[in-house]
Amino acid sequence: MDALWKITFSDNLEREHAFQIRTDCDDIIMKQREYRVIEERRKLLVETGDRS
Repeated sequence: MDALWKITFSDNLEREHAFQIRTDCDDIIMKQREYRVIEERRKLLVETGDRS
């Protein structure tokens, strides 16, 4: 029974770790998108000369 518990426990840890990595990747992707949007806006402002 003890060995089975250890396997289950380590499997859950791995799954949790994989979920955390996916979550971190999603955060990075979202930040990259936000950054691109900000860069595009900045470029547009520079091109149009709008200083508001």
